[in-house]
Amino acid sequence: MSNLLELKNQDSFPEIKTSKGILLRAGTVALFLENITLYNQGDRTEKLIEKLSDVETLVKSGLFDLFLPEEWITGSNKGRTFVGNKAKEYLKNK
Repeated sequence: MSNLLELKNQDSFPEIKTSKGILLRAGTVALFLENITLYNQGDRTEKLIEKLSDVETLVKSGLFDLFLPEEWITGSNKGRTFVGNKAKEYLKNK
């Protein structure tokens, strides 16, 4: 069973506890980063892959203007590499 974190109520932003025990105010980026951590820990459920593949909101937020997809792809972090490739693919097809 997946530990996928999702925002249940779009009108409020509750705090979430990360896998490292840190409390974060829930929102698109905080949840996305925590889900990358779950991916790195071996969670490859269909729902998690679907969430990490949906990079449109992050592209629109300007995240990939600050950190280019190529920067996400570089290195040994599998979750970042996965997301970087999805962002690169999204931007290419945009």
